[in-house]
Amino acid sequence: MSEIKVDALSTVSGSGNITVSNNIAGAGTISGTNITASGTLGVTGLITASAGVAIGGTGSANTLDDYEEGTWTPTSHGSGFTLTSVLDARYTKIGRMVQCSAQFTIPSNSNGAHAQIGGLPFTNLSGSGAHHGAFTVFTNLGSTATWLTNPNETVSAAYTLAGGSITNATLSTKQFRLVWIYQVN
Repeated sequence: MSEIKVDALSTVSGSGNITVSNNIAGAGTISGTNITASGTLGVTGLITASAGVAIGGTGSANTLDDYEEGTWTPTSHGSGFTLTSVLDARYTKIGRMVQCSAQFTIPSNSNGAHAQIGGLPFTNLSGSGAHHGAFTVFTNLGSTATWLTNPNETVSAAYTLAGGSITNATLSTKQFRLVWIYQVN
């Protein structure tokens, strides 16, 4: 086999293989199909992959094709009042899983409607088993409850562990710091 040593390549075109045993350095673009590399890839800039990144296999189950993080605005859903002291409302979405958190207070002017928080950053999974949520211990109530995300909505509702709904008036002036974990379609 012959070997060609080159100090610099400005343009390479054609078909066949190019094998590099040391480093590829410089600016520009490497493009083509079925480009295979082994070893360590050191990148100082941004890597983009519009079709996703396959990890541990090439099937769709092994492809991470969505990642996003940001802020969201929790609202009082269907209750006619504004949540107070809203802090740290953030989310991270990795694939179909969403983790979002918020701290808020249900105001003293709340009513007897079912306590529901709206404005979750993504629509919850629809269908059977779609209820996911956040657990909390309500201080001064002496009970543990859960906030469940409603299927196919951006709403979470408060329930006792026995399944009964909890009203806004019951939670009036209470401060919550919740983390929801749920799936999207």
